Amino acid sequence: MKLYKLPLNKFNRAVWKDISNPYSMHQSLTNSLIGYNNKSDKRQYLYRLEEDRNGNYSILLMSHLEFDLSKRFEEGWLSEKIEPKEYNPNFKDGDICRFRLTANVTKKVKNPDTGKPVVIPCILNTTNDNLADGEKTSKEEIHAQWLKRKGVQHGFIFNPDALQSSGFKQNMKKGAFDNVNLYGVRFDGYLKVTDSEIFNQALINGIGRSKSMGFGLLSAVKVM
Repeated sequence: MKLYKLPLNKFNRAVWKDISNPYSMHQSLTNSLIGYNNKSDKRQYLYRLEEDRNGNYSILLMSHLEFDLSKRFEEGWLSEKIEPKEYNPNFKDGDICRFRLTANVTKKVKNPDTGKPVVIPCILNTTNDNLADGEKTSKEEIHAQWLKRKGVQHGFIFNPDALQSSGFKQNMKKGAFDNVNLYGVRFDGYLKVTDSEIFNQALINGIGRSKSMGFGLLSAVKVM
């Protein structure tokens, strides 16, 4: 696996277009892939957009394929040339890690009219609004409940007292009449690895839905 940290040029107009639209960002990254095959490489990479305290943007990007980013630098999309690092997660059972995850927090429920399952966001940006269950629950509790379920699936538990989460909404535009709202949550905190085999796979494969739109990349750094 290759791990890239891409510093974006915030004075470039194309960068702002990509930041404001996940589909546009996906296209920009996909167009930089070497040997990309749309049919065989459906989950060719994971990425996460990040902003620091000074308002600078970067992308953490992980892929089993290689990228040619020279054109992005020449166009001013990147603020500097970068080289990828090898990434082969090898965490052990019992490891304590600081982690970050930006996830598309959704839940599958049955449509009362059709009886068919549909995917809906678990939260809105407003406090005490639970779309999934119709209950009055704080958004932080909803976030934690979702992450707890994912932890069971992916081999980790987390410290609920140290968990920070913030919800946001993004509008994805694929065309003039094709707009979709994506609901995300950024999690920061500490976790303990309970099943290293499936945890290491989660670091490679991601967690949750909408991975091609910048969700699902779990990053972890061992602290104990």
